[in-house]
Amino acid sequence: MRTVWCLIVFCSFLSPILSQDEISATKTVHAVKNDGEIVLDGVLDEAIWLDVVPATNFIQLSPIPGIVPSQMTEVRIIFDDEALYIGARMWDNAPDSILSQYTSRDAVGNSDEFGVVISPYNDGLNGVAFSTTPTGVLIDYIVTPNGFSHNWSPVWDVRTITDEKGWVAELKIPWAALRFKRYT
Repeated sequence: MRTVWCLIVFCSFLSPILSQDEISATKTVHAVKNDGEIVLDGVLDEAIWLDVVPATNFIQLSPIPGIVPSQMTEVRIIFDDEALYIGARMWDNAPDSILSQYTSRDAVGNSDEFGVVISPYNDGLNGVAFSTTPTGVLIDYIVTPNGFSHNWSPVWDVRTITDEKGWVAELKIPWAALRFKRYT
């Protein structure tokens, strides 16, 4: 199973939480403000998606931590007053081999997976994680120094597509799901 995880530098990396001290190179991902409409459909064809420089050169966390993944992943981040949007293209030179099993919420099953961990309080200790599979299964949990908890089901949405290039995930995460106070 191929798993792609993107640690978003929304506030900070959660490397201490994920016990990936050997993968501690700080990278910055820039989010772009969106004033137009985003149609959540798994197709990153709105003009704003095309204007955002994608984050690339990720480090694999699974199955072998710390190596360069065999397939490229591109992640773009935009936001508006309502939500944070994450668009991810997981390239695959053998799209027929993409693992995609329909499961219930919070269950990866035998599937590829894309996910993000966000540290809303910038404390390097706590975070919230959102991930999905090629079939669009919603997976979310809280990350603490003591581990992970799936006893949390925020309202958020995702659309995915699989095509001849791999698969795409388009996530919409409302600001309220990120569990931080809004500053005005």
